[in-house]
Amino acid sequence: MFLGYDCKEDIGPIPNPGNPPVIMFAVADENGTCIMLKGGIQFNIPYMSDNGNATEFISLPDRYTVTGDCNTTLNGYYSQKIVIGFYNTWKLTIYFSSDVQKSESLAREKVTKYHISQIELDYDFDNNLFTDAVNSSE
Repeated sequence: MFLGYDCKEDIGPIPNPGNPPVIMFAVADENGTCIMLKGGIQFNIPYMSDNGNATEFISLPDRYTVTGDCNTTLNGYYSQKIVIGFYNTWKLTIYFSSDVQKSESLAREKVTKYHISQIELDYDFDNNLFTDAVNSSE
C-alpha cells in the first residue's frame, strides 16, 4: 500500500546497501544512561514487485531520532526500550527485558541484567525505497 509520494528530500539521503556505519545509540533518564547500543543497522525487507518476490536492503539514514524509556514493563517484566525514528514514519523499537517480574517485592532493586526480548520495525512502503513495489491499492 502506498501512502503517497515522498520526494528524496523529504526522507533524506538513501544509503547504499552494504556495510552500514556503526553508530552509538543511548537512552538516559534522571538517573543516568540505561541503554547503550552500538551497531550498524540494516534491514532486509521482502515485498512484492512488478517481477514477483523481491527484497530490499535498507540501511539507517544519516537523519534519525533516538528516544526511549528506562523504566517500563513488557509482559510483566521490568524492561527498558530504545526507539529509533527515521524516514519520517519509520520506527525501530528494541525492548530489553530483565528476568525479574514487576510483581516481586523490591523487584527493581533485584534487576542485574537485561537481554533483548523484542524487536519491532514499523515502516511504510515508499516509492523512493521500493521503486518497483506492486501498488496494492490498484
